[in-house]
Amino acid sequence: MEQALEELAGKEQVKAIQARKRDAARQRLDACLEVALARLDSKLLLSPKQHARLLGLLREVAEKYGPDIDEQFRGWGDRQPWFLQSYYLLIPCSGVAEQDLKEVLSEWQLAKWNELATAHGGHYWGQILEYHEQRMQMEKQGAKRWRPVFEP
Repeated sequence: MEQALEELAGKEQVKAIQARKRDAARQRLDACLEVALARLDSKLLLSPKQHARLLGLLREVAEKYGPDIDEQFRGWGDRQPWFLQSYYLLIPCSGVAEQDLKEVLSEWQLAKWNELATAHGGHYWGQILEYHEQRMQMEKQGAKRWRPVFEP
């Protein structure tokens, strides 16, 4: 369908469609991250400033590692995607750099963050990093990218 649309639509229409797809992907990503932050906020009592900064940090992780997180759970078939399961929702938290967290969170918040990130799928992060390295090597060689859930 996408190929037919590109052949039938004009260049401006294709650009508009691609822009809408990017916007929709960004909205899906933000919604997922907001749900994760809501869960964290219930435990960490985040200020609005902390919430905004953490959203940005989580977005960076999700944009960089999204395809790799998706690859970790690709074999699930008809099961709900990882970001719709409460246990796995916090997986992107494991990818936020400790130094960044220290700049945003208090000491007790950081301890709770680490506890939650580890308890909710953080042990998958090593494999996700391996998938990331593999994907980067594939892209260097010109191979087609893995398509993440949040990408149009």
